[in-house]
Amino acid sequence: MGCVPIEITAFINWLTGWIFGIAGGISFLLMVYGFIKLSVSGDDPKAMQGAKETITSAITGLLISIFCGFILRLLLINILHLPGIS
Repeated sequence: MGCVPIEITAFINWLTGWIFGIAGGISFLLMVYGFIKLSVSGDDPKAMQGAKETITSAITGLLISIFCGFILRLLLINILHLPGIS
């Protein structure tokens, strides 16, 4: 099937790498968008507040994604000792 692994453990490792990469890319783009909105907002307090909320949401989403990866690794590898997952 091309570069997609067909074994379940290899597929899970491949999929988690892609998911966390996409989540990081999206939050980076949202942060850039928020910073651009912040620099263009001028003296408008509503636009400035919206830009700050966009940046805060992007950082929060990235942190949640990182903590989810940590919790999954903790549960699956350290506590349950599932074989083949790294």
